[in-house]
Amino acid sequence: MAESARSKASGFLKQGSVLALASILVRMIGMIYRIPMANIMQDEGNGIYSAAFEIYNILLIISSYGMPMAVSKMVSAKCAGGEYRSAYHIFNCSFVFSLFTGGLAALFVYFGADFLEEKFFSEYHGIAIPLRILAPTIFVVAIMGVFRGLFQGRKTMMPTAVSQILEQIVNAVVSVAAAWVLMRGHKGEERQAAWGAAGGTMGTLFGALTALVILFLIYLLYRPIMRKQMRRDRVSVKRSLKATYGLILATVIPIILSQTVYQLSGIIDVTLFNGVMKAKHVENISTLLGIYSTKYRVLVSVPIAVSTAIASSMIPGLVASYMQRDMKDVREKIGIAVKFNMIIAFPSAMGLSVLAFPIIRLLFPGADYRTG
Repeated sequence: MAESARSKASGFLKQGSVLALASILVRMIGMIYRIPMANIMQDEGNGIYSAAFEIYNILLIISSYGMPMAVSKMVSAKCAGGEYRSAYHIFNCSFVFSLFTGGLAALFVYFGADFLEEKFFSEYHGIAIPLRILAPTIFVVAIMGVFRGLFQGRKTMMPTAVSQILEQIVNAVVSVAAAWVLMRGHKGEERQAAWGAAGGTMGTLFGALTALVILFLIYLLYRPIMRKQMRRDRVSVKRSLKATYGLILATVIPIILSQTVYQLSGIIDVTLFNGVMKAKHVENISTLLGIYSTKYRVLVSVPIAVSTAIASSMIPGLVASYMQRDMKDVREKIGIAVKFNMIIAFPSAMGLSVLAFPIIRLLFPGADYRTG
């Protein structure tokens, strides 16, 4: 019994480590490519790029960001009880749900880009341009999240990890190349910085498309296994569409609310930053935000990514243990996840506190680190 518990904990930690390592690699690639991209776009372009991403992140969270975790939870719960037909019915309904919500959000950003710039982000001239590039990305990420949730619900993190790494590699290459091409192509124009930011966001779109294609191909390979499991299923109870979508909403809304509260800090940061700069009668607000967001904030995201990966990977195992009423295993898995996160969090906090200035000087030699 003890051996079985250790085996479960080991498997859980291995899956969590796969996502954690992928997240670290993704963040490291992100830090590396942001250096040349930041130099190409200059500080004003970085400010526009960062402000556009704050809008994108909020709408992504509201529309579909919680879907991987929600689908993972629902699918793992059904599979733990052998209800494979119910699990894949939930997957199909979640796919339709994401098509609808992601599509609405994408249309709102694309057609409302000028409105958002005029009413809320007038300090960032041309922010509507990168927003229109990010609009279809919301739709792509919404679909991609459902596939990732399916695989995570089946307790395999490798498809998510591989797709994340390849997504970031494509993102890095396209972002740097597109920013360089668009900055040169619009040289001397009033909105040159905005076009540079649009090049940066173009990498996000192509990276997401790459990940979606990879996940879809893996899904096609996995589908025969799904069909075999459904044929063996003798316990699933057919649920109406209304009941299924009700379950999806009940699962995803708490995740959306928690993520929205977290992400609102970015919008609050930008709003406070704009207010303080206006009070000081500073004119180049977008330039200063570019310095803040690109040369300082990006460093903090690495340990946070590890924490998020561990949280995502623990959901299927926790749900399966809970469905089997194995509360001891639930507590053990939570304890392992917390310990693993602390091993990352404490050294990261101390390292950034002690080595903040040397790191900034190393990565961004031209940064005025005294303002950080």
